[in-house]
Amino acid sequence: MPKRILSQMLKRSKPNRQVISVESQPDDWARTKDFIVTFGAMSGILAGVLWMGGRFYAYGYFERMNIPIYFLSFSAGEYAETYITSITGNILSYIFAHTLAILVAVIIVLVIALILWVVQKFYKNLKLLEAVEKINNINHRFLAISFFILFLFSFIAAYNNGGVAAYYAMTHARPTTVYSRDLLPLGVPSLVSTSDNKSLLYEFTGLYLLTFNNGKYYLFRELDLTTCKPKQVYIVPDSASISINIQSESLAFPNCSVSPNP
Repeated sequence: MPKRILSQMLKRSKPNRQVISVESQPDDWARTKDFIVTFGAMSGILAGVLWMGGRFYAYGYFERMNIPIYFLSFSAGEYAETYITSITGNILSYIFAHTLAILVAVIIVLVIALILWVVQKFYKNLKLLEAVEKINNINHRFLAISFFILFLFSFIAAYNNGGVAAYYAMTHARPTTVYSRDLLPLGVPSLVSTSDNKSLLYEFTGLYLLTFNNGKYYLFRELDLTTCKPKQVYIVPDSASISINIQSESLAFPNCSVSPNP
Protein backbone atom coordinates (compact mmCIF):
# COMPACT_ATOMS: atom_id res chain seq x y z
CA MET A 1 0.00 0.00 0.00
CA PRO A 2 2.72 2.58 0.83
CA LYS A 3 4.50 1.70 -2.40
CA ARG A 4 1.36 2.42 -4.42
CA ILE A 5 0.89 5.78 -2.70
CA LEU A 6 4.53 6.62 -3.30
CA SER A 7 4.30 5.80 -6.99
CA GLN A 8 1.20 7.97 -7.33
CA MET A 9 2.98 10.85 -5.60
CA LEU A 10 5.95 10.48 -7.93
CA LYS A 11 3.66 10.56 -10.92
CA ARG A 12 2.02 13.74 -9.65
CA SER A 13 5.37 15.35 -8.85
CA LYS A 14 6.70 14.87 -12.41
CA PRO A 15 6.49 18.06 -14.42
CA ASN A 16 4.00 18.09 -17.22
CA ARG A 17 5.78 17.94 -20.53
CA GLN A 18 4.23 20.13 -23.16
CA VAL A 19 3.88 18.26 -26.40
CA ILE A 20 4.84 20.55 -29.26
CA SER A 21 3.46 19.56 -32.58
CA VAL A 22 5.90 19.64 -35.42
CA GLU A 23 3.17 20.94 -37.65
CA SER A 24 2.64 24.01 -35.41
CA GLN A 25 6.24 25.16 -35.83
CA PRO A 26 6.92 27.58 -38.69
CA ASP A 27 8.44 25.85 -41.64
CA ASP A 28 11.62 27.86 -42.19
CA TRP A 29 12.53 25.97 -45.32
CA ALA A 30 9.13 26.67 -46.88
CA ARG A 31 9.52 30.35 -46.11
CA THR A 32 12.99 30.33 -47.58
CA LYS A 33 11.71 28.71 -50.76
CA ASP A 34 8.90 31.25 -50.99
CA PHE A 35 11.41 34.07 -50.57
CA ILE A 36 13.68 32.61 -53.26
CA VAL A 37 10.78 32.21 -55.68
CA THR A 38 9.49 35.71 -54.99
CA PHE A 39 12.96 37.22 -55.27
CA GLY A 40 13.58 35.39 -58.54
CA ALA A 41 10.25 36.53 -59.97
CA MET A 42 10.84 40.15 -58.92
CA SER A 43 14.39 40.07 -60.31
CA GLY A 44 13.07 38.77 -63.62
CA ILE A 45 10.42 41.49 -63.78
CA LEU A 46 12.97 44.18 -62.88
CA ALA A 47 15.42 42.91 -65.50
CA GLY A 48 12.67 42.91 -68.11
CA VAL A 49 11.62 46.45 -67.22
CA LEU A 50 15.20 47.75 -67.36
CA TRP A 51 15.71 46.01 -70.69
CA MET A 52 12.53 47.57 -72.07
CA GLY A 53 13.57 51.02 -70.86
CA GLY A 54 16.95 50.60 -72.53
CA ARG A 55 15.23 49.57 -75.75
CA PHE A 56 13.19 52.77 -75.71
CA TYR A 57 16.41 54.76 -75.28
CA ALA A 58 18.02 52.85 -78.16
CA TYR A 59 14.98 53.43 -80.37
CA GLY A 60 15.19 57.18 -79.79
CA TYR A 61 18.95 57.20 -80.29
CA PHE A 62 19.26 55.18 -83.49
CA GLU A 63 16.03 56.37 -85.06
CA ARG A 64 17.53 59.85 -85.03
CA MET A 65 20.62 58.42 -86.73
CA ASN A 66 18.59 56.65 -89.44
CA ILE A 67 19.94 53.28 -88.30
CA PRO A 68 17.42 50.42 -87.89
CA ILE A 69 17.79 49.05 -84.39
CA TYR A 70 17.73 45.46 -85.63
CA PHE A 71 21.09 46.16 -87.29
CA LEU A 72 22.63 46.54 -83.84
CA SER A 73 23.43 44.17 -81.02
CA PHE A 74 23.47 45.01 -77.30
CA SER A 75 23.40 42.98 -74.12
CA ALA A 76 20.65 43.25 -71.52
CA GLY A 77 23.15 44.89 -69.15
CA GLU A 78 23.95 47.61 -71.68
CA TYR A 79 20.25 48.34 -72.19
CA ALA A 80 19.71 48.51 -68.42
CA GLU A 81 22.74 50.76 -67.96
CA THR A 82 21.59 53.29 -70.55
CA TYR A 83 18.06 53.35 -69.09
CA ILE A 84 19.19 53.79 -65.47
CA THR A 85 21.76 56.43 -66.39
CA SER A 86 19.26 58.34 -68.51
CA ILE A 87 16.44 58.36 -65.96
CA THR A 88 18.79 59.07 -63.05
CA GLY A 89 20.06 62.09 -64.96
CA ASN A 90 16.49 63.32 -65.43
CA ILE A 91 15.69 62.89 -61.75
CA LEU A 92 18.84 64.65 -60.55
CA SER A 93 18.45 67.52 -62.99
CA TYR A 94 14.83 67.99 -61.85
CA ILE A 95 15.85 67.95 -58.19
CA PHE A 96 18.62 70.49 -58.74
CA ALA A 97 16.33 72.71 -60.81
CA HIS A 98 13.56 72.64 -58.15
CA THR A 99 15.59 72.35 -54.95
CA LEU A 100 13.93 75.33 -53.28
CA ALA A 101 10.39 74.20 -54.13
CA ILE A 102 11.06 70.66 -52.87
CA LEU A 103 12.60 72.00 -49.66
CA VAL A 104 9.61 74.28 -49.03
CA ALA A 105 7.19 71.38 -49.64
CA VAL A 106 9.07 69.14 -47.17
CA ILE A 107 9.06 71.91 -44.52
CA ILE A 108 5.31 72.48 -44.99
CA VAL A 109 4.57 68.76 -44.58
CA LEU A 110 6.70 68.59 -41.42
CA VAL A 111 5.02 71.67 -39.94
CA ILE A 112 1.53 70.28 -40.64
CA ALA A 113 2.51 66.95 -39.07
CA LEU A 114 3.85 68.75 -35.99
CA ILE A 115 0.67 70.84 -35.65
CA LEU A 116 -1.53 67.74 -35.89
CA TRP A 117 0.58 65.97 -33.29
CA VAL A 118 0.32 68.90 -30.85
CA VAL A 119 -3.43 69.29 -31.35
CA GLN A 120 -3.96 65.55 -30.88
CA LYS A 121 -1.91 65.60 -27.69
CA PHE A 122 -4.03 68.31 -26.06
CA TYR A 123 -7.38 67.35 -27.59
CA LYS A 124 -7.47 63.57 -27.54
CA ASN A 125 -11.18 63.39 -28.37
CA LEU A 126 -10.61 64.75 -31.87
CA LYS A 127 -9.06 61.47 -33.05
CA LEU A 128 -6.95 63.22 -35.64
CA LEU A 129 -4.53 60.32 -35.93
CA GLU A 130 -7.32 57.97 -37.03
CA ALA A 131 -8.42 60.47 -39.66
CA VAL A 132 -4.85 60.90 -40.86
CA GLU A 133 -4.45 57.12 -41.06
CA LYS A 134 -7.54 56.84 -43.26
CA ILE A 135 -6.22 59.62 -45.48
CA ASN A 136 -2.88 57.82 -45.68
CA ASN A 137 -4.58 54.63 -46.86
CA ILE A 138 -6.17 56.60 -49.70
CA ASN A 139 -2.90 58.35 -50.45
CA HIS A 140 -1.04 55.04 -50.63
CA ARG A 141 -3.34 53.87 -53.40
CA PHE A 142 -3.04 57.20 -55.16
CA LEU A 143 0.75 57.13 -54.88
CA ALA A 144 0.87 53.58 -56.23
CA ILE A 145 -1.13 54.62 -59.30
CA SER A 146 0.98 57.78 -59.67
CA PHE A 147 4.24 55.82 -59.53
CA PHE A 148 2.93 53.41 -62.15
CA ILE A 149 2.02 56.29 -64.47
CA LEU A 150 5.39 57.97 -63.89
CA PHE A 151 7.06 54.66 -64.57
CA LEU A 152 5.36 54.50 -67.98
CA PHE A 153 6.35 58.09 -68.68
CA SER A 154 9.95 57.16 -67.89
CA PHE A 155 9.98 55.06 -71.07
CA ILE A 156 8.96 58.13 -73.06
CA ALA A 157 11.63 60.15 -71.28
CA ALA A 158 14.24 57.50 -72.14
CA TYR A 159 13.18 57.65 -75.80
CA ASN A 160 13.53 61.45 -75.82
CA ASN A 161 16.87 61.26 -74.04
CA GLY A 162 18.12 58.90 -76.71
CA GLY A 163 17.11 61.37 -79.41
CA VAL A 164 18.85 64.24 -77.62
CA ALA A 165 22.04 62.19 -77.22
CA ALA A 166 21.98 61.25 -80.90
CA TYR A 167 21.44 64.90 -81.87
CA TYR A 168 24.56 65.91 -79.95
CA ALA A 169 26.56 62.97 -81.31
CA MET A 170 25.72 63.85 -84.91
CA THR A 171 26.21 67.60 -84.64
CA HIS A 172 29.58 67.00 -82.96
CA ALA A 173 30.67 64.01 -85.05
CA ARG A 174 34.34 63.17 -85.52
CA PRO A 175 35.82 63.32 -89.03
CA THR A 176 36.79 59.85 -90.22
CA THR A 177 38.97 58.66 -93.08
CA VAL A 178 38.67 55.14 -94.46
CA TYR A 179 41.58 53.38 -96.17
CA SER A 180 40.83 50.16 -98.00
CA ARG A 181 42.57 47.78 -100.35
CA ASP A 182 39.24 47.10 -102.02
CA LEU A 183 36.91 49.58 -103.63
CA LEU A 184 34.05 50.35 -101.24
CA PRO A 185 30.71 52.07 -101.99
CA LEU A 186 31.69 55.15 -100.01
CA GLY A 187 31.83 57.66 -102.82
CA VAL A 188 34.67 58.68 -105.10
CA PRO A 189 38.03 57.73 -103.52
CA SER A 190 41.55 58.88 -104.09
CA LEU A 191 44.60 56.64 -104.35
CA VAL A 192 47.39 56.85 -101.80
CA SER A 193 50.44 54.69 -101.36
CA THR A 194 51.19 52.67 -98.28
CA SER A 195 53.98 53.56 -95.90
CA ASP A 196 56.35 51.13 -97.60
CA ASN A 197 55.34 52.39 -101.09
CA LYS A 198 54.68 48.84 -102.21
CA SER A 199 50.95 49.08 -102.81
CA LEU A 200 48.10 51.55 -103.22
CA LEU A 201 45.08 52.11 -101.00
CA TYR A 202 41.70 53.68 -101.64
CA GLU A 203 41.22 56.74 -99.45
CA PHE A 204 37.68 57.90 -98.61
CA THR A 205 37.46 61.30 -96.93
CA GLY A 206 34.61 63.55 -95.87
CA LEU A 207 33.06 60.90 -93.63
CA TYR A 208 31.88 61.26 -90.03
CA LEU A 209 31.49 58.59 -87.38
CA LEU A 210 28.03 57.82 -86.04
CA THR A 211 28.73 54.78 -83.86
CA PHE A 212 30.56 51.46 -83.69
CA ASN A 213 28.67 48.28 -82.88
CA ASN A 214 29.16 44.55 -83.35
CA GLY A 215 32.34 44.94 -85.41
CA LYS A 216 30.92 47.57 -87.78
CA TYR A 217 31.46 51.31 -88.21
CA TYR A 218 28.44 53.44 -89.04
CA LEU A 219 29.42 56.57 -90.98
CA PHE A 220 27.72 59.44 -92.76
CA ARG A 221 28.71 62.36 -94.95
CA GLU A 222 25.99 64.95 -94.61
CA LEU A 223 23.05 65.81 -92.38
CA ASP A 224 19.64 66.77 -93.64
CA LEU A 225 19.19 70.11 -91.89
CA THR A 226 15.41 69.79 -92.13
CA THR A 227 15.05 66.45 -90.35
CA CYS A 228 18.45 66.52 -88.62
CA LYS A 229 19.16 62.98 -89.77
CA PRO A 230 21.96 61.61 -91.95
CA LYS A 231 21.06 61.63 -95.62
CA GLN A 232 22.84 58.31 -96.05
CA VAL A 233 24.43 55.89 -93.60
CA TYR A 234 27.49 53.84 -94.61
CA ILE A 235 28.34 50.58 -92.86
CA VAL A 236 32.00 49.58 -92.90
CA PRO A 237 33.14 46.27 -91.37
CA ASP A 238 36.16 46.18 -89.12
CA SER A 239 38.39 43.92 -91.24
CA ALA A 240 42.10 43.51 -91.86
CA SER A 241 41.86 45.06 -95.34
CA ILE A 242 40.24 48.25 -94.04
CA SER A 243 41.82 50.93 -91.88
CA ILE A 244 39.80 53.61 -90.08
CA ASN A 245 41.36 56.91 -89.05
CA ILE A 246 39.18 58.80 -86.55
CA GLN A 247 40.26 62.28 -85.57
CA SER A 248 40.19 63.18 -81.91
CA GLU A 249 38.61 66.61 -82.41
CA SER A 250 34.97 66.81 -83.39
CA LEU A 251 33.73 69.09 -86.12
CA ALA A 252 30.42 70.70 -85.23
CA PHE A 253 27.75 70.79 -87.91
CA PRO A 254 25.38 73.72 -88.32
CA ASN A 255 22.41 73.46 -86.02
CA CYS A 256 19.44 71.66 -87.48
CA SER A 257 16.13 73.44 -87.95
CA VAL A 258 14.34 70.98 -85.66
CA SER A 259 14.42 70.52 -81.90
CA PRO A 260 16.86 67.97 -80.47
CA ASN A 261 13.83 66.14 -79.08
CA PRO A 262 12.53 63.61 -81.64
